[in-house]
Formats: sequence, C-alpha cells, structure tokens
Amino acid sequence: MGKIVGRNNRPTTIVLAILQGRNSDAEMVFAACDLARRRDAEVRTLHVVEVPHSLPLGSWDEAAEARARSALADAAARTAPMGCSLQGRVLPSRHTGQAILDEAAELCADVIVMAKPCPARSGDAAVYVMDRATCDLLLWHPAVGERVG
Repeated sequence: MGKIVGRNNRPTTIVLAILQGRNSDAEMVFAACDLARRRDAEVRTLHVVEVPHSLPLGSWDEAAEARARSALADAAARTAPMGCSLQGRVLPSRHTGQAILDEAAELCADVIVMAKPCPARSGDAAVYVMDRATCDLLLWHPAVGERVG
C-alpha cells in the first residue's frame, strides 16, 4: 500500500485538531495523533479566540490568548512522547466555526478533529462545522463526566 496522497495531490495528509482549552483537549489531541499516525499525516492544531463584535478584530483579550497558547503548548508536550509533532496556531475571529473552516481550507486539511457539540447549546461551532465541512470530520466525545459546552 502506498502513501496516502491528500487533496490537491499533496504528498502529506493534514489532520486539523481544534483545541478549546478544556480538559478533553488532551484526549482529543491523542485521538488526532493516533489518526495521523495511521494515515502517515501531519497534525496541525488550532485554537480560536472569539472576538466580540463590540471590539475591533485586532484587540482581543490577552488573557484568552495566553490560555490558548498554553493549551497549544500543553497539547504539544503531552503528545511529544508518542512521536506526534504538533504545529499550532491561535487565531482571533468573530465566528469560531467559520474560522475553523477557513483554516481547514487554507491547509487543505483532510480531516478536522474536534469535540462533540453540546446538545444544549445552539450555535455551537461544531454544529456549524458539521453542516459545512468539505473534508472529513471526527467528533471526539469527551470522557464520561466532563461536559463540553
């Protein structure tokens, strides 16, 4: 069996893991790394910091950015022992779901891995991505007892 060729005849398959700064991020990133290992793929991580419409897009909560960068660093540290090298990005956006889709399109991602949406929340980014993704989507269900949302 030969190497999987991604869309646009790229020799590298991209798995895009969406971090949200939750406890379930670690499990979800492990799942993304496992999937990437089976597909001989690269894992890219994304943490979107939503900017309220009342603020200019360039001005965002520095504490939120610090938490996002910490989540990316934690994910990279946790997955390094399993040989999974993560490349991460923090992205400010007005709409998390659209930012995820834009990043997936820019990377020509083959798979998006993110937490399963909370049924009680309408407008959840995962629901938005489920409805509009042009690539595969793996929804990670967190461990029993942890609520997403």
